[in-house]
Amino acid sequence: MISRVHGCVHQSAVKHEKWLGDIATDQAAYHPGEAVTFHLSLYEEMEERSLVVRYQHLNGLVHEEEIHVSDERDFTWEWTQSDKDFKGYMIEVYLKNEEADVIDHLNIAVDVSSDWSKFPIYGYLADFHKAEYEEQHAVIERLNRFHVNGFQFYDWQDRHDNPLKLENEEVASTWIDIANTEV
Repeated sequence: MISRVHGCVHQSAVKHEKWLGDIATDQAAYHPGEAVTFHLSLYEEMEERSLVVRYQHLNGLVHEEEIHVSDERDFTWEWTQSDKDFKGYMIEVYLKNEEADVIDHLNIAVDVSSDWSKFPIYGYLADFHKAEYEEQHAVIERLNRFHVNGFQFYDWQDRHDNPLKLENEEVASTWIDIANTEV
């Protein structure tokens, strides 16, 4: 139980330091009642420590749990959120040392919406160079981290009056866009 840190009031007392790396969810948004999978990485392995995870909606604490950390750099856990639609949650993760002092802190949001257009969060791509799978995957992970649920391809068009270039009635593999670059 975290008794010294509540919401944003004492946030300046707990800074993001050198232990907790990245935190992510497996999806940008969830349907009501769907399980959320969290992925957390540490900068380095550590001996017995514990994570306190607080799930909040607005100013209210929904759930709190403690997860023991030992000899691992990557952690995955699940939380099943409410079956109520159109809610957002803030998940706070605190790392405690042996003396139960909070030594690091991260946040992530969880969006629960059965209809993405109720609270749209738009993202876009504007660079269409050839990329290896790892680079493509990193771009998608970053968009997921920002909870993007509406996506647009900027200037994917061959010409504005003829947006899809065809060759022999097939979609062309490349074409020159309006900026005279190969797409």
